[in-house]
Amino acid sequence: MGQLEPIITDEYEAVLAEAPASLMKKSQMQEDTMSDYQQYLNERDKLDFLIQKGFRINAVHEHLNGASVEFYHPRNKETATLLIGTANARKYFSNLLIKQNLGIK
Repeated sequence: MGQLEPIITDEYEAVLAEAPASLMKKSQMQEDTMSDYQQYLNERDKLDFLIQKGFRINAVHEHLNGASVEFYHPRNKETATLLIGTANARKYFSNLLIKQNLGIK
């Protein structure tokens, strides 16, 4: 019996040529997802920092870039504003606002 040689069609070659590009797209999507997660962690840490320092959420303004959350400190009368861009961080500050209104720490 002779050795079998693989039959490579034009369609198969086209699939092979696109394979690295599709893998690159998947890799890029994973990087974007990770950077979104890193952005969420950064926004969450800023929210937690202000809450731990005694600031309270005073107002929320929703806009196309996310939300601007205005904080005030009841004793110092200081104010601070954070721009929150990720959906997860917006959900997070919504939970903080509910806890604040219910008096839950």
